[in-house]
Amino acid sequence: MEYGCSCHANVNHLYDGKPYAYHLDMVHGYAVKYLHLILDPEEEVYTILDVLASTWTHDTIEDCRITYSDLLKVTNEYIADLTYAVSNEIRLAEKDDVIDFLENGISNIENRKAKLTMDFNKEIKSLDRDLLKTNENLAKLKEK
Repeated sequence: MEYGCSCHANVNHLYDGKPYAYHLDMVHGYAVKYLHLILDPEEEVYTILDVLASTWTHDTIEDCRITYSDLLKVTNEYIADLTYAVSNEIRLAEKDDVIDFLENGISNIENRKAKLTMDFNKEIKSLDRDLLKTNENLAKLKEK
């Protein structure tokens, strides 16, 4: 958090007239709110923390004269890769790697959505069975 905020402060980067930390905090908040759509809850805790950490560094390469190597010195490879993947500084030679990275992210979201849909459908079926049984019991009681 501190690193991303200080990088933007060092270049006097603002967001709608406010310190850029405002934007970074907003992005981080959305990531926390929607994390369940991005990552499987069974994901390693370190992966989840790295995704959240990258919300604070996501604009440093394109806005703060920070390189991938600079970022790698103060974070880890996963955070640096995520930051680089969302940067506008992607070079054509690395385009295929970024495409693969983003396609994997899309695949993870689609898989999570499919699992949630299956879980939801199972729950609906269970509720339908409970409702049918309750209606049958009610009908029996009314007959007596």
